[in-house]
Amino acid sequence: KLKLTTQLAEKDLVLEVDKITWKQFIQQALFKNHGVFGQGIEYELLSNKIHRFEYRTDNIAFVKVSKLDADNFINALNIYINTKLLNDTELVCIELQRTDNLENLEVENSETLWKQKLIENWED
Repeated sequence: KLKLTTQLAEKDLVLEVDKITWKQFIQQALFKNHGVFGQGIEYELLSNKIHRFEYRTDNIAFVKVSKLDADNFINALNIYINTKLLNDTELVCIELQRTDNLENLEVENSETLWKQKLIENWED
């Protein structure tokens, strides 16, 4: 479970990150930190959600990565700062949760149905 943020409350309030932007950020972070080997890390963007609160907006993504690549993947994202995707605004990624068990995945109440479907499809 990842979050993209500008780390500025007023900019995060209006920030809306779509699936394409998530993929661009991830690919650029992997390439910048691990070169072509980083781009070879396989991941699946399961879902991206925008959660609006009174004083902030959270841009969340749920990403599946193999255990072998998980450390390299998250290290690349955690140290990468992108200034090109949002017109010279720094965009960074924060790891909110890492789990091997989908049952333990923390989601908002509105996402429980999505989580249940994900778990059912995983077991098939």
